[in-house]
Amino acid sequence: MSYFGVININSNECIGTSLSTINHNDSLLDLTIYQLSAVVNNLNTSIDAGLSEPAVGLGQRGYSAYDGAYYTTNKIYTWGNSNAADNNYDSNAPTPESFINNYLLENPSITITQFYTSIYNSFVLLSDGTLWGIGYAERWQNTYPTLGNNYSGIYLPLNIVSLSSKKILSFDASEVNDSYVTIGVIVSGTGEAYAWGYNRYGQVGTTANTVAPYSKTTPVKITIGAKTFEQISIGGGDAGSGGNIMVRTTDGLLYACGKNNNGQLAINSLVDKTSFVQCSSTGGVPITNVQKIMNSGMQAGYTRYVTVGAQKYLYGVGDNSSGQLADTTVTDSHLFKQIGSLSGVEKIVTAGWQSNTGVAALQNDGRVFAWGYNSYGTVGNGVATTPIKTPTQVTTYQQTPLVTASMPSISDIFGCNNTGQGAIGLISNSGDMFLAGVNVFSPITMLRYGNSYKHTNQFRRYEKAPLNEVTEAAFYCHGSDGSGSAGDVRGVIARDSNGAVWVWGYNTSYIVHPSSAASSYKNPRTINKY
Repeated sequence: MSYFGVININSNECIGTSLSTINHNDSLLDLTIYQLSAVVNNLNTSIDAGLSEPAVGLGQRGYSAYDGAYYTTNKIYTWGNSNAADNNYDSNAPTPESFINNYLLENPSITITQFYTSIYNSFVLLSDGTLWGIGYAERWQNTYPTLGNNYSGIYLPLNIVSLSSKKILSFDASEVNDSYVTIGVIVSGTGEAYAWGYNRYGQVGTTANTVAPYSKTTPVKITIGAKTFEQISIGGGDAGSGGNIMVRTTDGLLYACGKNNNGQLAINSLVDKTSFVQCSSTGGVPITNVQKIMNSGMQAGYTRYVTVGAQKYLYGVGDNSSGQLADTTVTDSHLFKQIGSLSGVEKIVTAGWQSNTGVAALQNDGRVFAWGYNSYGTVGNGVATTPIKTPTQVTTYQQTPLVTASMPSISDIFGCNNTGQGAIGLISNSGDMFLAGVNVFSPITMLRYGNSYKHTNQFRRYEKAPLNEVTEAAFYCHGSDGSGSAGDVRGVIARDSNGAVWVWGYNTSYIVHPSSAASSYKNPRTINKY
């Protein structure tokens, strides 16, 4: 039996119910949600006084708008504009609210392994291999309590019942434009792969669902002969042209399925596929010895990247309209091709949307290379010329308005792949953070730069104080339409080495400050007060 609920951390009272006690016409769900809202009021008071445990991660961010999230070892906290989906019944939570289920209470040794968050759907993988979801459940689960109408939000975590007999090793998810979501998992021990959710283009490997909500609500097993799998990656996009899945087999081969309008399936054609086909590289030869599929999420619906061989050479395929493939052209490629001479590539991030996409790659030697769309200085090379059609090493940053300095060794990079105007962030080995790109709502502005809201075409070092060393960061964004301010990076969420979570930038839905009418903040404000 699956349980879910919340805890009043002031009184240690647990309010919850079991999935089996709720049916589609039962008023108990409404009662539970009412009780949940009541508990949140007490919970907010406690959080305002300070939390007792640090954040351990920010989670993988999907489609987002003014919403924030982080997790501890066994709790998820969300705040901001949840759109009544990714945290609970409250639609504009000014301070973090915890959602946790009785399953974790009854099994205190179980911890959070992986967390995906977006404005409409969130998913949590636990250390015992169970996968839980919250949000628009009718699009990813065939048995769920409803609120009496279609396309209703589920505000309490639900176990993915169709996979209850499987122990999940890892998962990936991505929205397609907004609340449509596709999910894929790898099963521990067996190497099986399953996918379900948004399936308008047959990307889960079965006949396309052509009627809204375009979803396959039961997991589909991905079968390619006797192959077993090590990785599944979901590519999103917009509702009219996005959606694909790539899987990597245990013997290093690559297969893809779904939308193929930019040749992103690497099969040397533009034909969509509803069954998995093998991906190839230059000359039509199957690509082999694939080490990792490097990108997922909304922008991965158009351009794909993988690393190949022990040297981790970078290869790309698909949309190249802003030089995303770094081959000196803006011509799409329908087969994987090597990107420059990059090697030892550990991470790829994108910044922008569809044809307006900048790209950055982190190598294992701490160097960063960037290329692609650069109208807002996303590449950070000191100019706003676009596109940048070859990989360009990031060698300097702007220390003051008139002084540049050498870029130190970088340990992590982050971007935002669902916005029309993007930005890229770097984190050094010593915990310094560097930002470049769009700056409409001042996420990149520091006090030493005055009140400037100008975009920056060179990386700027963000003052650490009052942050400790930054260990992880992400942008929060709005929109995916690419139409100016409606699709901008809006702010930054960062976790420091003490486990404190900080936010600055645009303050819509009180994501930065719970009681201020100020539209934006140039200085970080702590969220969990750890």
